[in-house]
Amino acid sequence: SNTSAVAVTITSLTDAWPGQAPFSPTCVTQIVGTTLAPGQSATCAFTLNSYAPTAGGSVTNTATVIGCQQGVSGNCATVPGTSTVLSPPVFASAGGLAFTGPPAHLQLMLELGFSMVSIGSFLLWFTRPRRVRTERS
Repeated sequence: SNTSAVAVTITSLTDAWPGQAPFSPTCVTQIVGTTLAPGQSATCAFTLNSYAPTAGGSVTNTATVIGCQQGVSGNCATVPGTSTVLSPPVFASAGGLAFTGPPAHLQLMLELGFSMVSIGSFLLWFTRPRRVRTERS
């Protein structure tokens, strides 16, 4: 996003995280050379294999953009931006199944399951065949 009061041309874009040297993402060819008017934004979306942090861990990613004022090549700025990617923890059940996500999701799934079993049991009881009693005189 260009938060300045002048048009800015993107001249460089790199990405990095701890243990990874800065590199140019695959979308860099679509971004470098783009001129952004004040308040305008551009998006660079790309996919990396083996990027996700280990279960319950995190990775802090730093993208760095260099932009120069349009028509003034000497007036440039380097702007880093960071984001943290969190990996949900893995919860293992006694049966060997693994659940990912916050415990609240697991609790919600369990509550819904118990509710469905309860409703099903009630319906089976309510719709059961009943004996009709007749009195003899």
